[in-house]
Amino acid sequence: MGIPDPLGVTGVASDMVRGGVARALRLRVSGAPTGPDIAVTGDAGWFGPDSVAWRVHADLGTLVGGLRSLLYQTLHPLAMAGVADHSDYRKDPWGRLHRTAEFVAATTYGTSA
Repeated sequence: MGIPDPLGVTGVASDMVRGGVARALRLRVSGAPTGPDIAVTGDAGWFGPDSVAWRVHADLGTLVGGLRSLLYQTLHPLAMAGVADHSDYRKDPWGRLHRTAEFVAATTYGTSA
């Protein structure tokens, strides 16, 4: 049984907090409060709005799973040697995360052009 809320304030407050957290998370991951800029031209891209890729990547679980996979990757010495040789993640870890997030967003939601 839920908490009685005759004025509907709990839902509004919850939505405001959730929206603020989502904006802060997008800003930290992608560098922009609305997420990466994706061109909108009417082209549904490689997958389209009804695809599993759009539904999965829209869920917060994808971010959690992505961070988990990055941590898991650090356990493999050859993977980390490749990252160390070809990435500037030590100098700019947030920039590296931004670029990865932009690539995933552009591949998933971007146009096919």
